[in-house]
Amino acid sequence: MKKVTVSGLSVALIGCLAATAMGALGGTANAADLSTFNPGNIISDAVFNNSNTMDTAAIQSFIDAKGKNCVAGSDGTPCLKDFHMDTRDWDVSTRCTLGYTGALNESAATIISKVATSCHINPQVLLVTLQKEQGLITDSGTNLYASRYRSAMGYGCPTGAPCDTAYYGFQNQLINAAAQFQRYAQSPQNYSYRARQNNNILFSPTASCGSSSVYIENQATAGLYNYTPYQPNAAALAAGYGTGDPCSSYGNRNFYEYFNDWFGPSAGTPAVVYIDGITAVADGIYTAGWAYDVDTTSPLNVEVSVGATTQTVQTTQVRSDVQAAFHLSTNTLGYGLFSTVDPGSYAVCVAAIDVPTGTRQVANGCKTVVVPEVSVVGKLESSTLTDGTLNVVGWAADPNNDRSVNITVTQGDVTETITTGVDRADIAATKGAKYLKSGFTGAVSVAPGATKACFTAQDNTSAATVSLGCVSTVPVTVTVTPTPTPTPPAVVGTKSPTGAIDRVALVAGGVNVAGWAWDPDIADPINLHVWAGDTRTIIQTGGTRTDVPRVVTGAPNNTGFWAIVPAPTAIQFSTCIYGMDSTGNSNTLLGCRSLTNLAPRGSVDYMGATRTTVTAGGWAYDPTTPQTPITLRIRANGETWELATGGPRADVPRVIAGAPSNGGFQKTFSFTTPPVGQSVNVCVDAVDSSSGVSTTLSCRDIPLS
Repeated sequence: MKKVTVSGLSVALIGCLAATAMGALGGTANAADLSTFNPGNIISDAVFNNSNTMDTAAIQSFIDAKGKNCVAGSDGTPCLKDFHMDTRDWDVSTRCTLGYTGALNESAATIISKVATSCHINPQVLLVTLQKEQGLITDSGTNLYASRYRSAMGYGCPTGAPCDTAYYGFQNQLINAAAQFQRYAQSPQNYSYRARQNNNILFSPTASCGSSSVYIENQATAGLYNYTPYQPNAAALAAGYGTGDPCSSYGNRNFYEYFNDWFGPSAGTPAVVYIDGITAVADGIYTAGWAYDVDTTSPLNVEVSVGATTQTVQTTQVRSDVQAAFHLSTNTLGYGLFSTVDPGSYAVCVAAIDVPTGTRQVANGCKTVVVPEVSVVGKLESSTLTDGTLNVVGWAADPNNDRSVNITVTQGDVTETITTGVDRADIAATKGAKYLKSGFTGAVSVAPGATKACFTAQDNTSAATVSLGCVSTVPVTVTVTPTPTPTPPAVVGTKSPTGAIDRVALVAGGVNVAGWAWDPDIADPINLHVWAGDTRTIIQTGGTRTDVPRVVTGAPNNTGFWAIVPAPTAIQFSTCIYGMDSTGNSNTLLGCRSLTNLAPRGSVDYMGATRTTVTAGGWAYDPTTPQTPITLRIRANGETWELATGGPRADVPRVIAGAPSNGGFQKTFSFTTPPVGQSVNVCVDAVDSSSGVSTTLSCRDIPLS
């Protein structure tokens, strides 16, 4: 990079334009496929700004491997793997928000790592730039001399003129170049090449070589052109790492080649996948979460591995909360999958398949889930009330043996017992021989004053029980009026809803509830009332749950429910879910869960203000949903702006256990009305992702600069 100033705007000029350019230095064994080179998307924002790709040890290992045969220069200039220097302190800024704490005898790898973290730039970008500008990654012997390090990033070296001595030095070069890329991003209006618009880009400094219009797709690519303002022509691309023609330039070609050869695809944005919850339910495990890939709006394939078995599901569920949090163009981002397994312990892992690379992007860690031994299972299948007698049919069994099971019938204070023993070849055909004698029938006398009878099956080797449901014992009186065409009498259902809760958890946007429910009297979806604190939300079943009919005889496969309901502002509250009976019987409480909603945490590292703008930077996260970006509100001079976290802050989790590495934020906003006086009060609020309640992180009087 060679940098000059023209009409007050910083314009970058490359210094390597011929075959002896840095692209030819120390070439690699496997050249990137330049037929896929897109001048408008040399590298994605996500890749360019990911400062977590390599730590100091990984950088050192990379330099060691590339320079394993390196020998020092004839003037004693060391190989990069052996380079050390005393570094100086560097102030915190909006571009490099951690500053730099100097130290004695720091290695090149340490300096690169510290600059990448402070300036929020991918260390791989710094390594590639060191190579394309000065060949420092692979140079050896006579190609090594002091000026290579003095102007390592080509910063402050205008074409045809001496380099600016103010920017001499390895550390000085790295931090100034990294800060410059952040300047491009923070003030794009001040530079020639801008993202998301057409830009006329020359093929070389020789104007007669021509130019073409390039639509720059992202800020990272715009930054590369501001740093090195030429695109490779067809001859340069055809030459690989070699020589093109007199109109060829090589800087951005070499950047693309080195990056893709050394570190993999630069232009695609990796898919992101997250697990919301993994729950052991009857006969298996239910896994749910979300995934997205900014390179496509189509549903992603998500692989769910339970033990040695892998199944694929697509992101077809609506997740408007994720869409809002990440500013995505589609809301079909959720996935859910039931995996049928035997009792035992299983490692559950999730990965999304990236588009277009096809690589597997692994979710936030594998989880170990224990599916317990089922002590007793069964189903009350039918009941008929006739003249004070309730005739019932069903089945129940202990999967661990083939002994009979007792079913207790409770009507208020009155109880009686029915025992299994009726042949049920239909149940045995799907569940095994132990279920052959699992059937039961009974004629239960209705107790005086009773309104319902409830059936409970008890494990024959322990006190464990399972509810088979309750039925009404109130007679239905039907009056038939003779008419020429009699109307069939209305029949009130006899069974109340049944179901199970798989998940109740705080997520971005509220409380996530999931499970299944069914009213045996109808085949249609039913309403559920979800009470989160004092707030009621009505949702419906209707989601596909093919696992339920395998366990609950007669149940349809559309009993599933999944929703995010509003969360109350209370720190602690209960969430209860009721199945609403559709035919007049009593409603069923599926269960209640207690939740604790912790307030967002964070720190404002930097605030600045001028007569026209206000800037804030720092980190924040919601402990309830730590991996999900949250909304921040900046308040100043009677105005409010919003932004989201999501910037790399690998330093935070090193200090705060459970904090994410992507909780960073930094942005500049423009005042509508200029502030008056010598200072302005600036406040930063973090918005709870579940309840929407704001927590003030900082309020300060900031001098106007």
